[in-house]
Amino acid sequence: MLVVFLMLQAPVFAQSGPGDRYRKSFDRYKDRKERKFDRYVRKQEDKFDAYRAKVNAEFGAYMKRKWAAYYIKSAFMPPLRKEPVLPPVFVPDDVLPEDITVPSGQILSRPLSEEPVPRPEPVVPFEGDTEDQAADAVSFDFYGTACTVHVPKTRSAGLSGISEEDVSLMWSELSSGAYDASVADCLSLRDRMRLCDWGYLRLVEEISSVMAGDDTNAASVIQFYILTQSGYNVRLSRSGESLVLLVPSLQTIYGRSYLELDGIPYYVTGSGGNGESFYVFDREYPQEKVMSMAFSQPLLSDSPVGLGTFSSSAGISANIAVDRNLLDYYEDYPHCSWEIYADASLSDDIRNSLYPVLRDAIRGKSETEAAGILLNFVQTAFDYKTDMEQFGYERSFFGDETFAFPYSDCEDRAILYSILVRELLGLDMVLLHYPDHLSSAVRFSSDVPGDNVIVNGERYVICDPTYINAGIGRCIPQYRTVQADVICL
Repeated sequence: MLVVFLMLQAPVFAQSGPGDRYRKSFDRYKDRKERKFDRYVRKQEDKFDAYRAKVNAEFGAYMKRKWAAYYIKSAFMPPLRKEPVLPPVFVPDDVLPEDITVPSGQILSRPLSEEPVPRPEPVVPFEGDTEDQAADAVSFDFYGTACTVHVPKTRSAGLSGISEEDVSLMWSELSSGAYDASVADCLSLRDRMRLCDWGYLRLVEEISSVMAGDDTNAASVIQFYILTQSGYNVRLSRSGESLVLLVPSLQTIYGRSYLELDGIPYYVTGSGGNGESFYVFDREYPQEKVMSMAFSQPLLSDSPVGLGTFSSSAGISANIAVDRNLLDYYEDYPHCSWEIYADASLSDDIRNSLYPVLRDAIRGKSETEAAGILLNFVQTAFDYKTDMEQFGYERSFFGDETFAFPYSDCEDRAILYSILVRELLGLDMVLLHYPDHLSSAVRFSSDVPGDNVIVNGERYVICDPTYINAGIGRCIPQYRTVQADVICL
């Protein structure tokens, strides 16, 4: 019994033996390594902070110099078309005309997906620490989504005037380090809500308005500061009694006046001042990148609204709902070229309600049969009106908006059809821009008869979502010999 007792007690004695000493030694080693790593991190952060402080100080010093004079230019206008008041209707004939190849013009754009553009990022990482600052949490609404940004309790950054000296002084206050947490929060919100570049610009506009109150000029300086610190190419200007933010874009923006700086259009934001001449602080910030208008669906608080039932003449029917907050977001999006809308896809809400219905309809069908079913849905599930009839001006729809508005025109239908074919069938498409019409064409994986267009040696079969009841390969007769410019998607 004594032997058994000693054997049972042996592990207890071993706990204070060599193994325990080894663990303590390892813990001390681990602590030393962690402290060394923490010192390294702090040292790197200090280097980042010192570099940013140096860059901002030099930037602020240049800001005091006289700003260069520029003259405003009239806005780019979207293509104007004399669209038909009523859409053409296909009438079947026993004798069909021979297939033709429509003459193609210039290729207006390249696919966005083939030209990935790195998103702007800070010149050095921003690690704002709200615990180290006397900070207030300021809340605001962004398209129905509650957001919070930390700002200093004592906010000394403000304007006494709008001269170069006044703006430089406010810049120095903003870049003192007190607003680091504000910038870090903005970047965090950008990532959390999956905002594209324009969405981030809108977010910063809202934040700046909250921070500056009624002082719109101070808000412009805050926007300028946050966006430059976030890595964006922007410029600050003065027109009359207003400070105005200027923003360039990789894609054309319609309907907004602009200034041309070194051959690049810088679009006027906000109310845009009240004069023809602008004085611009046109110095580059290190590693700045130009904003892209490429769209990505933001992650907003969901506020669903039913849009009703959409039914085609072939009997396909889908109940559609969409997020009201997202519709408001679309409404504010600047008017851009058509590939921006075609590349944007549909929202998750509409995809979840529409795609199961369409997948059931095309299941087991050939490529051409499936493309024809989708074509008929877009042709017949929506009522037609031109933009001038519905709005009194030209505008383009994101795919969701074709369901949300009472009417759609040729460009809206071509954009929606291009989204459905690419996402449900996986086929390449192009848009065809005639002088007064927008159509589409599909590159099938086999040789398909029908009217077509040759693009970069590839044959695309015309599928016109505005030519009611026409099948694939049928071009509207009046456009069979008209040259069409090609927009690749």
